[in-house]
Parts: sequence; structure tokens; C-alpha cells
Amino acid sequence: MGYWPKESLFEELLRLDSLDIFLAPDYIAINDPPLHHEALMHFPHWGDTLKAAGLDYESELKARLVRPV
Repeated sequence: MGYWPKESLFEELLRLDSLDIFLAPDYIAINDPPLHHEALMHFPHWGDTLKAAGLDYESELKARLVRPV
């Protein structure tokens, strides 16, 4: 298990999403390594993390086509 409780992880992801922060795994790995690390401590795949938080992984990947990083 990671250091952050899952609920804290989900709250942070939802907060970033509300700020329209790009939530693709490569972007988060570069811009918020602790968040990325903790997410992967709880879930084997970034998409599983976003889904568990109630976010749409596919939409985040597609957003890269229309939103600059």
C-alpha cells in the first residue's frame, strides 16, 4: 500500500481535474512525481487509478489532442 490513503489520492486527482490539469500518466509523472508514484502503489495501471477516482482515462488521453501540455 502507498503512503497516501486512496481517498486522499482520489481527492487530489479530482482537485486537479477541477482545475483542468491534464491527467495523462506521462504528464503527471513529470509534473507531480509523488502523486504518480502513490497512484501506482495502489493500482497497477494509471487508467485503473483514474477509473477508481471516477474519472475517464480515455477522455484524458484524447484531451492531449486538443489541449496543449
